[in-house]
Amino acid sequence: MLCRPGIAIAVDWHHATMRKLVTAGSVCFAGGVTMMGHKPPRVSSNHFYPGKLNQVTLVGIELKRPSFWPLTQAVAIATGLWLLLTVSPLGAKDAVTAGGNFAAICFGCVSNVIGIEVKRGGRHLALNIAGCAMVLAAYHAVAAFF
Repeated sequence: MLCRPGIAIAVDWHHATMRKLVTAGSVCFAGGVTMMGHKPPRVSSNHFYPGKLNQVTLVGIELKRPSFWPLTQAVAIATGLWLLLTVSPLGAKDAVTAGGNFAAICFGCVSNVIGIEVKRGGRHLALNIAGCAMVLAAYHAVAAFF
């Protein structure tokens, strides 16, 4: 795409519109890759930890901030696992236990997406068990009132 030096045209692929971006004489596309094949340096808004934007650390484990689709996929997998557990002979006999099973399975799937992976060691396993216990405690505290 030809343009004057200093002004680049970027394509917004989601809305099929053209935007003008001010660059240093190279053409930038929506993904941030220039025509030369390299990415421009990332600008950090966090002055204490350059290069990390709003990184959350819990018990020494860096948590991720997933987008919408990985979370949706994790909840869909949790729903499928819960349905398999519910129709099996080992499934819950009442609605409160079935809801607690769903909360625990859903937390297990979502925790893997946010960076708490059981296969990575003892701290991850302990954090996963503690998180699941807190989710179940909150669920049963709410279920006790209804």
